[in-house]
Amino acid sequence: MKHFVLAISLLLTTALSAQNLDKQEFVDGFATVKGSIKGYDAGKMDDAEFLVSIANPFFDDEEELTTEINDDGSFEIQVPMSVKHQIVSYELQSNIGKIVISSGKTVVMDFDFNSLLNDDDLPPTFSGENIDLNNALASGFTGDYHRSVTFHNRNAAQETGDMTPAQFKDYILKKYDEYSKIVDTMSVSARAKEFNGRKF
Repeated sequence: MKHFVLAISLLLTTALSAQNLDKQEFVDGFATVKGSIKGYDAGKMDDAEFLVSIANPFFDDEEELTTEINDDGSFEIQVPMSVKHQIVSYELQSNIGKIVISSGKTVVMDFDFNSLLNDDDLPPTFSGENIDLNNALASGFTGDYHRSVTFHNRNAAQETGDMTPAQFKDYILKKYDEYSKIVDTMSVSARAKEFNGRKF
């Protein structure tokens, strides 16, 4: 447990030192997620709802929020925020993904109904806030930092189990540096690369 806490502290210290994004902080506000479905026909959709799942960092719990799709294919949902930026999951029919939302800001997602009828799981078109981050998430560019340093891997647990705190610090920083080099090669915006290094 001490190793895990040290790793998180190092990660935050390293990542926040040269950030472009607004500083992450606790807030009491709302983010708006809204959008439309091109060619929407309520009779052809089994579940005419848009769902957002958001984690509450205070209770280590997830809350699911839903809103009905209007007859014209539009939807809008207010998401309560306890931190300034957060990655949330969304679901519409069989279309499932993740988006970055920010307190006081609006993310707009436009879907094509014809693509929702297929199993292709095509991403929406984004506008509003965090376009570059959400396009990057939808493209599947994100590697999982925890997976890259193998916190939850049994072999890694054996590898790091006998390390002193100083050795573990060097191990985490080396893994973070290796991961950062991978992020640098990704064909997304600098802001998305930075956010990937901070959050995933």
